[in-house]
Amino acid sequence: MDRDNQTIKLKDGRTLGFSEYGDLKGKPVFFMHGNPSSRFLRNPDVSIPTNLGLRIITPDRPGMGLSDFKPNRRPLDLPDDMVELADQLGIKTFSIFGASAGGVYTLACAYKIPERLDKVVVMSGGAPFNYAADPFQGMGANWKKIFVMFQKLPVFLQKLALWVQNRKTRKNPEAAYQMIVDNCNEYDKKIALDPTFKAWVIGHSGEAGRQGTRGVVHEMKIVLSPWDFNPADIKKHVELWYWEDDTLVPIQMGKYLASVIPDNKAYFLPGGGHLAALGQWADILKSIAGK
Repeated sequence: MDRDNQTIKLKDGRTLGFSEYGDLKGKPVFFMHGNPSSRFLRNPDVSIPTNLGLRIITPDRPGMGLSDFKPNRRPLDLPDDMVELADQLGIKTFSIFGASAGGVYTLACAYKIPERLDKVVVMSGGAPFNYAADPFQGMGANWKKIFVMFQKLPVFLQKLALWVQNRKTRKNPEAAYQMIVDNCNEYDKKIALDPTFKAWVIGHSGEAGRQGTRGVVHEMKIVLSPWDFNPADIKKHVELWYWEDDTLVPIQMGKYLASVIPDNKAYFLPGGGHLAALGQWADILKSIAGK
């Protein structure tokens, strides 16, 4: 079986794609990828979850990778998909962790389906963009420019901009990857330029846009919009990991979530960057495994 390219049919007829790796008989853990990304986002060293007895399942969100687009979806729609995926895989309860844009979906699951969850971990996950008067505080200038552009552009121009970027990525993935590296701090560059990690990311760089740009554009809309739930109403215990030198999801976003989620344990760590979750993958998975 090709574990990296699996699909199921959901009740509404949509296809949901996912990958699966690690200890396939181990403790199930769902991973919520960032944006633009797909089921291939991971630390490529699969011995880490294998040795910890963790079965990592990463679903493609609607419109990305192998998962069909769902119009007008909101964060609270995703927990229903996760319940269907778990049910079809014969999984009663599972842990869930998410990075970057995957953080809101991790928290949506903690809010909506706490009875199905074991551990909940958010790593460098964004806060609702209406959480502060200036949600861009602490964000790098280039990242801020991208978010502001998406706020101002009509949807058809957002799709066009991403189509152009996807075309450049397909034509010269090395050059497209280097553009990302150029926006990284020194910590993130060390991770991004690791030969194994670089080869893995470049090898799957077009997967988020496999079906076009609708999924990624809609994700950006969700990231920039108020959430459809209040994190203060989450009853499940949540673990939060953030790094001081992350200029894409500034640490104050994590501090806000820690101030409103009633039951949480927060790690605010020095240094790092936006790829720190992948750099400290082993430590985070050890926490999920309880080791």
